[in-house]
Amino acid sequence: NVSHISSEWPCPLDTEFAPCICTEEDLTINADCSGAKNDAELIIAFSSQFPFPTFNNLLIDHVVCSDCNLTNIGQLSFGPVSFVHVTIQNTAIQTVHESTFQNSEETLLSLDLNTNNMNTFTFEVIPQFKKLRFLNLAQNSFTREAPIPAISSTSLQILILNVNELSFEADLVRGCQNLTKLGLQNTKITEIPMDIQDTFGMFYDLKYIKDINFASNDIYEIGTSTIQGTKNTLGSIDISNNKIVLLHPEFITGFGPDGELNMSSNKIVDIFEEVWTSVIHELKSIGIGKINLDDNPLRCGCDVEWLVRDQTLMEVIVGTATCSDNVTLLNTVTVEDIENCP
Repeated sequence: NVSHISSEWPCPLDTEFAPCICTEEDLTINADCSGAKNDAELIIAFSSQFPFPTFNNLLIDHVVCSDCNLTNIGQLSFGPVSFVHVTIQNTAIQTVHESTFQNSEETLLSLDLNTNNMNTFTFEVIPQFKKLRFLNLAQNSFTREAPIPAISSTSLQILILNVNELSFEADLVRGCQNLTKLGLQNTKITEIPMDIQDTFGMFYDLKYIKDINFASNDIYEIGTSTIQGTKNTLGSIDISNNKIVLLHPEFITGFGPDGELNMSSNKIVDIFEEVWTSVIHELKSIGIGKINLDDNPLRCGCDVEWLVRDQTLMEVIVGTATCSDNVTLLNTVTVEDIENCP
């Protein structure tokens, strides 16, 4: 998956490729265009003569460039060149043309466009990139006014959309059958969407989904079957730092052997058996499953009697979850503390 070169296929001439820099490493060639201040400079650099037009890495990072003004990347920005890995970050980019990476459709493995100023992205071209495994659009300027469409890819494994203001439907990633990791942290969402009939969640029938990050949002309720690991693949599920107060039975199912559920820093009051029994029994059955309920205003009343009477279930809850008095640890509550329960 890399570009092999030899002394017969060197980098383009330094003077022609400026302000980009071409380097050779382990029989591959890489381009660092962090010195390109705008799209016009990219177009000039990539109009050079390329003895071998497949680069392994492209980097554009403007973290230390105060007078750069790269606001868009056009159709001709990279000339005839293709890439395997692309990282463009800390720029003022608002748009990337749908054909910008057309020459990389057969080579591109990772596209990292984090920490820019993008408010749109041409998601509809993703299926054309046959090998794309990693897409990172974190920390851009997406808004709810432009909903993210359903994404389709036979190769995509990791999708990171953290730190944007997002709107999307339940079918967001159902067309990504090989997806293993999804990042939706700090995206201002208030719910995890379900189908209209409220029968299938976002991850229904995804065979490899493992790690999902919904942390630092405004989610307040999770319905039955919202998160389904159809093939028992779920690993790290982070729904911490939300506003969750209402949970429905079987709100999450399908943990794998290293399952972890982080629901710390929410507004959960009760641990009712009818709501929690399935997830706690499931995590107990896999041996090392864990739930974190730290920093929730837990009542620690009759709702936890079922846990107190079976300490093997209580052991699934790790961390230092305290009752609403902020003193009593949940795992120290005794039967005597909750006597006279109906």
